[in-house]
Amino acid sequence: MSEMTRLRLPQFSLRQRIFFAMVTGALMVYLVAGWAIMNRISDAFNLRASMESQSKAKLAEQFYRQQEDQLAHTAHFLAGMTLVNTGVSSNDGSLIAAESSRLRKSTQLNEDDSILIYDNQGKLLYSDLKPAPKRPGAAVLAVLKGSELLGSDLDVIAGQPSLIGVSAIQVGGKREGVVAVVRPFDRRLLNAIEAQTGSPCFIFDASGHLLGTSSGVTAWPAVALPAAPHGSAAHPAALASATATSNASTSSNVYLMPLFNNEWNLVGTMAFYRSTREMRSSQFTVQGLFLALLFAAFLVSATIAWLFSRMIAKPIQQLALATDEIASGQYDHPITVRGSDEIGHLTIAFERMRRRIREATAALTDEKARSEAEAAVVNAVLNATNDGIMMVDSQRHLRVINQRWAGMFGLNTAALHGVLADDLHYQLSLLMDEPEKFREASRALLEDSSRYVLDEEWVQRSPESRYLRRFSAPVRAADGSVIGRVFVYANVTREHEADELKQALLSTVSHELRTPLATIKGYARTLLLEDWDVDTRRDFIHIIDEEADKLSELVGNLLDLSKLEAGVLQIQRQPVRLDALLRRVIGRQHDPKQTHVYRVELPGDLPLTWADPRRIEQVVENLIENSTKYSQGGEIMIRARDQGDFVEITVQDHGQGIPQDFAERIFERFYRMDNRLTRETGGTGLGLSICRGLVEAHGGRIWVKETSSRGTTIAFTVPVLTSRIDETPPSPSNTVPVTLP
Repeated sequence: MSEMTRLRLPQFSLRQRIFFAMVTGALMVYLVAGWAIMNRISDAFNLRASMESQSKAKLAEQFYRQQEDQLAHTAHFLAGMTLVNTGVSSNDGSLIAAESSRLRKSTQLNEDDSILIYDNQGKLLYSDLKPAPKRPGAAVLAVLKGSELLGSDLDVIAGQPSLIGVSAIQVGGKREGVVAVVRPFDRRLLNAIEAQTGSPCFIFDASGHLLGTSSGVTAWPAVALPAAPHGSAAHPAALASATATSNASTSSNVYLMPLFNNEWNLVGTMAFYRSTREMRSSQFTVQGLFLALLFAAFLVSATIAWLFSRMIAKPIQQLALATDEIASGQYDHPITVRGSDEIGHLTIAFERMRRRIREATAALTDEKARSEAEAAVVNAVLNATNDGIMMVDSQRHLRVINQRWAGMFGLNTAALHGVLADDLHYQLSLLMDEPEKFREASRALLEDSSRYVLDEEWVQRSPESRYLRRFSAPVRAADGSVIGRVFVYANVTREHEADELKQALLSTVSHELRTPLATIKGYARTLLLEDWDVDTRRDFIHIIDEEADKLSELVGNLLDLSKLEAGVLQIQRQPVRLDALLRRVIGRQHDPKQTHVYRVELPGDLPLTWADPRRIEQVVENLIENSTKYSQGGEIMIRARDQGDFVEITVQDHGQGIPQDFAERIFERFYRMDNRLTRETGGTGLGLSICRGLVEAHGGRIWVKETSSRGTTIAFTVPVLTSRIDETPPSPSNTVPVTLP
C-alpha cells in the first residue's frame, strides 16, 4: 500500500440513503419551485410598481395637457376682451394692464401667471413679466404667421421652464396681434401636479439641475436620477412610458416627464418620486410567509421521507439480519411477514428459503457427522498401522497420508496436501540410496494406472537409515473406475538386521566355537595317544581347562544375548559396595604372564549402589578384559566417583584408542573394528553390546568418555541406593526383567 493517505467515505445505511435521496429530491423541487415563485412574487410587485408609475405618469401628462389647454383658452379669452383689443389697436398698454389686474382679482389668472401681448409684427406691446422676454416664442410666431388661432408652447423664461398659451387677437376680422399667457413651473404648479399624482414633483432644467420642488419636499431624495431623453428625436407620446422606472434596492419609484418646446428642444424635466417601502415591505412579508410555508412543507416532506424510508428499510434490515444469522449458522429465528407488497413477497420467499436451508443444513450436519466418524475410523486405522501409507488421486495430487508415513520421511504433512505426486516422489528420491532409480520406478507406477507392485525394496538414507519395502496398487471406485493410487511403505530394517544377525551369529559360532573345541579335542587325543609325564599332562590339562572356560564364556555370552533379545534376562538388585566389588574383580585379574598393572582409585565416601553385583562384576570384567586385550602392557586405571543419583565408574587403558567415528558403534552386536590388533586378538563382538544391555537395565548408561592415540576411557553409571528409597522392597526372587535395546 502506498504512503499516500486514502480518504474513506462514511458508510450510510439503506435507510439513510433512501432518506437522503428523497430529502434531496424534495429539496431540489422546493428550491426550484421556491425560486420560481419568489421571482413571480417579485415580478408581481415590480409590475405593480411599474403600473403605478405608468398611472402616475399618465396623470401628470394629462394634467400637463390640461394646463396647456387652460392657458390657450385663457389667452383666447384675453384676446376676445374689448379692452385688450382696444389697447392693441391703440397701442396702449395701460388698458391691458388694468384688465390684467382685474382678471387676477377675479381668479381667472393665477398669481404667477404673466401676460404678454405682441402686435402683428411680433413687437412686444405689453408684459407684466419681469424681465420681459426679448423675442417671441415659437408658438407666438406660429400664430402670427396665421397657421393657428390657438397654440401652446414650453420655453425657458427668466431661467424657469414655463408653459405658454397663445391666441390671436382679431379686430374687425383682421389679426392685430397675439396674446400669450405664461405660467412658470413654480411651486404652485408643482403642488397642483403633486395633488393630481399623489407624488412629490420636481423640476430640472435641461442640464439636470434642480430648479424647484413641490411644497411636500425641499430636495431630491438620495436616489439616482434616471437619464432623460435628449435631443429632438423623442416623440411626446412616448415620454411618460419611456421614463418610468422602479428601484427595488432603494425602495423608490421614480418616473420622469421631459418637457419639450414646439421645436422639440428639451427645455426641462419634471420628476416624480414616491417611496415603495410599504410595497416592498408587503412584498417581503409575502415572500417571508411563502418561505415559511415552503420550509414547513419541506419539514413535512422530510418527515414523510423518514417514515417512508423506515417503512422500506426496516424489512430489508430484518432480511439482512436474518441473512447474517444464516451465514453464521443460525436458522431458528423466523422472520415476521408484514404487508403484501413486493417486500412482503420477498420476506415470504426468504422465510421459505430459511426453513429449507435449516432442513438441508441439519441433513448435511448429520451426514457430515457420519462422514467424520467414518473418516475418524479410517484415519485411526491408517494411523494405527505400522506402515507408511499415502494415496494420490487420478490427477496425481496427494490426498491421503498417515502419521507413520510423515514420521518415516520427516516431511510436513500440512504443506504436502494437494501437491503433485511427481514433485513428492522427487523429494522422496533425495532421501533414498538410489534417487534416479526410485524416481523412474515411481513415474512408471503413476503412468500405468493398472499396475501392481508387491515387493520393491529401497534403502533410505535420511532422516534415518532403514530398509523399505514398497507396495503400490490402483484405487478403484464402486463402479471399477480408477480414482487414484496407493503407496504403502513398510520398514523391513529389523528383518534385514535379523538376517544379518543370523549370518553374523552363524559366522561367529562356526568360528569361535570351532577354535576351542578343536584345541580341547587335539589335546585330549594327544593325552590318550601317548603316556606323557606329569608336567606335560598338567600343561595339556591346563590348556584344555582354559579352552573350556573360553567355550563356557562364549556359550554364556550367547545365552545372555538371546535373553536380552527375548527380553527375559533377570537382574537381582541389592545394596552393593562398589569398592569391595571392584577390588574383587581386580583380584581375579592376577596373572603372572600379564604385563599390565591394575590400579583402583576410589573416594572414601563412595555411597552404596542399588544393583545386581554379579552383573556389575560382569560389566567391569568385560571392560577390563577389553582394555587388557587391546592395549600392549601399561597401566589400567579403574576409578569411581559420586555423581549424585549415580556413581560413575571408568576403565582407562593406554592402548591405541578408538577412532571417534566408531565410538558409538563398538556397542553394537557383533561389531568389531577391522585393524591389526582386533584380527590378532579375535573375539565375537558381543561383550560391549551385553555390557550396554546390563547397564541400561540398571537405569544407567555406558559410553566412550575419552579416546585418543594414548588410550581409551570407557565409563558407565550405576544408581545409588539413596535415590531408590521410595521403591518397593524387592521380592524374594529379587529379579527384574531386562530387554536389550
